Amino acid sequence: MLRMKKFIIPILLFLTADSLHAYTPPVRNYHRDTYRAGTQTWDIAQSPGGSMFFANNDGVLAFDGEDWTLTRLNNNSSARSLFYDEEKGCLYVGGTNELGCMRFTGKGTVYTSLLDSLGIYMNEIWSIGKDGEGQLWFEDNSTRYTLTGGSLRKEDIRRYQLTGNVFCTAENSKYVANGTTNDGVFIRSKADGSRIHLNTENGLQNNSVLCLRFDRDGGLWVGMDQGIDYIMLNHPIYNLFGKNGDFGVGYAICRSGDYLYLGTNLGLYRVRSDLMGQALSDRAFERIKGIEGQVWSIKAVGEDVMACCDRGIYICRGGRVDGFIQSDGAWKLEDLQGHPDMLLASSYTHLFLLEKKNGRWTHGGLLSGFDEAGKAFIQDKDGRIWFCHHVKGLYRLTLSDDLRSVVKVEKFGSAQGFPTDRGNYPGEYHGTVLFSTEGGFYSVDKISGRAFPVDELNHRFNGTPNSIQVFETPHGNMRYYSSGAMQAIEYRSPDGVVMDSLSMRSLVNRRPVGFECISCLDENNLILNSNDGFVIVNLDRMLSSNASNPGQVFISGISTTESGQTLYTGLSKCGKSATIRIAHKQNSIVFNYIAPIFDSLLPTEYSSMLEGYDKQFGVFSPESSRQYSHIPAGRYTFIVKARNPQHGNIETVDSIELIVERPWSQSILAIIIYILSGLTLFTLLIHLFNRQANLKAARLAAAQAEKMRQAQIRKDLQAKADDLAASTMSLQRKNELLQKISGKIDDAVESAKNGDPVEVRLKRLRGISELIRENITHENDWQKFQDNFDLVYDDFLKRLGVQFPALSVNDKRICAYLRMGLSSKDIAPLLGMTVHSVEMTRYRIRQKMGLSREDNLTAFLQRY
Repeated sequence: MLRMKKFIIPILLFLTADSLHAYTPPVRNYHRDTYRAGTQTWDIAQSPGGSMFFANNDGVLAFDGEDWTLTRLNNNSSARSLFYDEEKGCLYVGGTNELGCMRFTGKGTVYTSLLDSLGIYMNEIWSIGKDGEGQLWFEDNSTRYTLTGGSLRKEDIRRYQLTGNVFCTAENSKYVANGTTNDGVFIRSKADGSRIHLNTENGLQNNSVLCLRFDRDGGLWVGMDQGIDYIMLNHPIYNLFGKNGDFGVGYAICRSGDYLYLGTNLGLYRVRSDLMGQALSDRAFERIKGIEGQVWSIKAVGEDVMACCDRGIYICRGGRVDGFIQSDGAWKLEDLQGHPDMLLASSYTHLFLLEKKNGRWTHGGLLSGFDEAGKAFIQDKDGRIWFCHHVKGLYRLTLSDDLRSVVKVEKFGSAQGFPTDRGNYPGEYHGTVLFSTEGGFYSVDKISGRAFPVDELNHRFNGTPNSIQVFETPHGNMRYYSSGAMQAIEYRSPDGVVMDSLSMRSLVNRRPVGFECISCLDENNLILNSNDGFVIVNLDRMLSSNASNPGQVFISGISTTESGQTLYTGLSKCGKSATIRIAHKQNSIVFNYIAPIFDSLLPTEYSSMLEGYDKQFGVFSPESSRQYSHIPAGRYTFIVKARNPQHGNIETVDSIELIVERPWSQSILAIIIYILSGLTLFTLLIHLFNRQANLKAARLAAAQAEKMRQAQIRKDLQAKADDLAASTMSLQRKNELLQKISGKIDDAVESAKNGDPVEVRLKRLRGISELIRENITHENDWQKFQDNFDLVYDDFLKRLGVQFPALSVNDKRICAYLRMGLSSKDIAPLLGMTVHSVEMTRYRIRQKMGLSREDNLTAFLQRY
């Protein structure tokens, strides 16, 4: 028997493969190798926090927007049905002879089997729910079982047969969706009856749909025979064609009568212009036969539709080629004011004219007087042609009266007020020529010929807009701004004028740069070219998307950075989280968080802080984790905020309290040990203090003894000095005596001269002479003096002899006397010399020592 999900109301619509919708919402595919579970998905549920659950062949899959987790049933059977009981915070699961309850705690998922306690056997549980009295019921193919108190009530059920190959159905306030066994999903709008059909040709992974579920954001989840898909019904941007790229890259859009003509790199197509009010199949996109290859631009002139292509210009009427003008490629056609039967055209090499004669368009010849070509040109109200060459810059061309030639060429660049000499592209805005430049939007004054910025548009951007094209709808309710790096739409909302670039961010890098084109389908829908065909931007969906549920952020897990041990897990936000306590050795941790937002092509951004540790929130970024290292012991609160550009950047917040326990070193036991250790240390310190005191006393006694020894040494030295002084004075007295004796000798000699007896005189002289030699030249006196002097004055004479070997013994004597502080007058009698001789000797000593005239010999020896 065909598996039925639940009691189904009569089917509201029956669709066939011929009603394939030509414009399709974005579809996100989740392959089996992504969620790593069984092929088939039988049912879908959503928690209050936004996480999704899928009944899978291998068990229950949970998806929080980033991570997939699988929980197997107790009997390892396939999961067939799901029901989330918000009141109890429990996910009921039905399977093959299995009924269980999954609860989500901070320590993980807890699964409890219920069927064993009921004492019954069931082949498959296909549906679970609650009745109006809050009683849990579950169904197999033919029976409903209701738990009433402790008893089980049974009743037979009758299911309605779904129409055709419809296998499952789902609906919300806006849509009814049917899933088929072999043709994907059909979706009907309750508001206007418009229909969408999605299958493998335009987004789905598989055509066998087993279950459907609208989530709280209005997106549609699709469980299939293989894979899980998500259809973003509320996304403001829809693809016009499927995602297989069969229609090529979009380049040109033109409305003519009841048809919309679309040019791609594969050819020219047409379709009824009422795109948003009908269900269209791919066959509704009629390919114009005879036109193949690149179509650069399209222009409607009366009943003629003229396509500028790589081979020339094709003229179409009634959906068929009705003429061809050959050229070396054609970029664009432009009206010539006052000449409805003439057009200005640009080939790859020249500007030329088209003329309509006898109802047929013909080549009117090359435009002389100007040899450049390109696709960026336009005629102003004065009939002059503004032409921009991508390398050479901007020109203003004045045509002859017969339009056959250019009679005046004017170059416009920075000298005329433009920001640069190149890249100044002309376009139309409010019936005038507007220039898109590297420095923003500019216009040219008709009188002065000077360029000036158009502040009305430039003020809409932060900084200077760079080479942006602008398009305003005929209704005046939308403007679209486009460049390679920026796509933005400006519209009116209940809150005022909105400039929205975030919702259009998914189109960045999807549009052919330099070939952007745009048209208005109706008051709420724009059509733009893209690299995979064309896209439709819907204003109503944009407003509802920005005002929709932004997705509640929740902290999904806490783990250690070193071992990866899980400390906390939170699958969806199902109530306030308990306070988390962690050991101090685990104080390097990672917080993971997520906001389940499935209906956005833009990444959700997060900002977080650890209150009590961080000073402020971090900057918003797509990173969904935050790592901390070596958090000190204490109480903290981790707070995370999330926002998504597709939902107007509305912020949601979650938090969790964290306690980092003190390390063992700060515990009570550790404190007791510290106290005991302190007392022991205090006792040891006292012992050491006493020991140090004793050592100090001993050192003082030794120092005193050393002091006494030094005093004795000084006393001995003083005695030596006294001996030396005595010796010196004795020597002085001796020499004085000898001088007297010498004087007497002189007298004796004088006596001899006076006639005294010779023998008497000679004997007297010899006695006196021997006495003099005995008292003056005794070497032992000098040696004794030198030893004592070196002892008192730190080897003065030895050091002097080593440093100045040229000094004689007599020189050293004089140096020693000078060291003792004696003057030349004092030294002269000690050495038996005159004062003058002493001064001369001092002079020679200075020379031997190498002293200058400014150096004082006595001062030098005193310091030596």
